[in-house]
Amino acid sequence: MKLVILPLYLLALLLGPVALWSQEMPVPIEVQYPLFLKIITFDKNLSERCKDEIIIGIVYQQNFKQSLDVMKELVEVIEKGPVQKIMDKPIRYVLINLDVHNLEKRVQEQDVHLLYIAPLRAESIEKISQIADKYDILTLSGVPEYIAKGLAVGLQIEGKKPKVLINNKVALQENVVFNSQILKLAKVIE
Repeated sequence: MKLVILPLYLLALLLGPVALWSQEMPVPIEVQYPLFLKIITFDKNLSERCKDEIIIGIVYQQNFKQSLDVMKELVEVIEKGPVQKIMDKPIRYVLINLDVHNLEKRVQEQDVHLLYIAPLRAESIEKISQIADKYDILTLSGVPEYIAKGLAVGLQIEGKKPKVLINNKVALQENVVFNSQILKLAKVIE
């Protein structure tokens, strides 16, 4: 009997982290992306921030499978998605692999306006938030816990529907001013 229980216990230990990782992003990428595009249109400073095009920096880690998978899925959704412009400005993305790139240097070089943060392992969300604040970059993530840790906009599930999370204090630090319509619909974290 002990011989049967031990392998099951080991299997549970191995599969446990996989189950936890899949719960980090309750809203699928194909739902997140169009919602985030809609949300950013409520930023009163969007036109000022994005002169000719809207550049989204996708922050991920190639050595963390879930992060890499999220990046690949988001890129596919962006490239195949029907929305290629917002307010007559083309949308472009740049990849920011934290296993290789220096985040601050990369956002400066690429003139990034938005940062989408994929699930990360052993990275400081607070450090990412500080860089975003410094360069007035709106931060977005499908990982709801990251909003409480210092990112501006996220999504979670409430009653089987996506719910927008806005850390308004962080948004203001990133020079993002959301209009009252989106703030009424969102769960605002101060």
